[in-house]
Amino acid sequence: MMHAGIISREQSLQILKNDLRKTALEKQAAELAKATAEDRQKMMARIDEDIEKELRRRMRPIEPGNLI
Repeated sequence: MMHAGIISREQSLQILKNDLRKTALEKQAAELAKATAEDRQKMMARIDEDIEKELRRRMRPIEPGNLI
C-alpha cells in the first residue's frame, strides 16, 4: 500500500485557490447567469481579486503575539 506524499505549500495554496473559486462561483451563479458579458467579466475580476486577497491573508506568517 502506497501512501500519498506530503504536498508542497504551493500545491496546497493552489488547492485552496480552486476551492475558494468554486465556492465563489457557486454563490454568484444566479447573478453570473443573468449578467451581461461585460458585467460578468467585472464580477469575475472582483472574485479573482477577493481570492488573491484571501490567499495573501492566509500566507502571512503567524506572529506569536497573535496567538490566543
